[in-house]
Amino acid sequence: TEVVDSETGKMKMVDFGHVGDIESIDVKVLRTLLEGDFIPVVASLGADDEGNILNINADTVASRICEALGAEKLVLVSDVDGILGRDGKLVNRVTVPEVRAMIESGVIDARRCLAWLVQAPGSIPVEFRRPMGGRIYGCDDCQEVCPVGRTERVGDGTVDPAADIEAAEVLTASDEDLLARFGRWYIAERDPRYLRRNALVVLGNTADHTTPGVVDLFDRYLRHPDPMLRAHAVWAAAEAGLDDLLPALGHDPDPEVRDELRRAVGSTRPGHAAAGGAVSEATP
Repeated sequence: TEVVDSETGKMKMVDFGHVGDIESIDVKVLRTLLEGDFIPVVASLGADDEGNILNINADTVASRICEALGAEKLVLVSDVDGILGRDGKLVNRVTVPEVRAMIESGVIDARRCLAWLVQAPGSIPVEFRRPMGGRIYGCDDCQEVCPVGRTERVGDGTVDPAADIEAAEVLTASDEDLLARFGRWYIAERDPRYLRRNALVVLGNTADHTTPGVVDLFDRYLRHPDPMLRAHAVWAAAEAGLDDLLPALGHDPDPEVRDELRRAVGSTRPGHAAAGGAVSEATP
């Protein structure tokens, strides 16, 4: 799958594991249904030569089906505003060259998508950490529409507890356990540290520091050998009102950690809500 490189902003090919690209579409069943005045509802799933089921971007499926059927029009319905110009106004009509120009100029930037950010390597930009809320993986739209991401959610809209993941579970599990449980997700570089990075942000956004074990968990990651995780732990501890844990890192050898410490001074969010760090699993 072609994605935007987080370092260069240019397109690159990435193997997402359980995500596929469309090679062909068999429209015979769709034509039969349409000719019988039925409205087909198509899940954005495909199968490879070995019968494995793969998730495919729903917009791509819709456009390719329309192309294969020779449809006159494709109507996409969304709960987001659409493309906004630099003036903040809705762009009602664009051509392909105009879209490409918007991508080049940064008006359209996939790197600002929360679902993309939690799957990207490297540190999560500070300005997106609070908007992440309780998302360890995926986003609200993913959880609502993805046909394979929420098998634990039942049809009447209630939630099975098995569908939710505690940030603390991710932060205390071994690499082997994380890959065994979440290996079907796209995890940057197949490295569980990025799940822990996301869980630290969630902990900063949702944890109640009076909950038993939470302070110990912060303290553990503030002393973690991975500087990226230490840096995210600094941000999370400050957000959770645990500034008293930070002075011990005053002489940290890593520049990213020192930058986080400088930002943390006076940045603690007041009135932090206690949510326990429970988040929902999703597969975009």
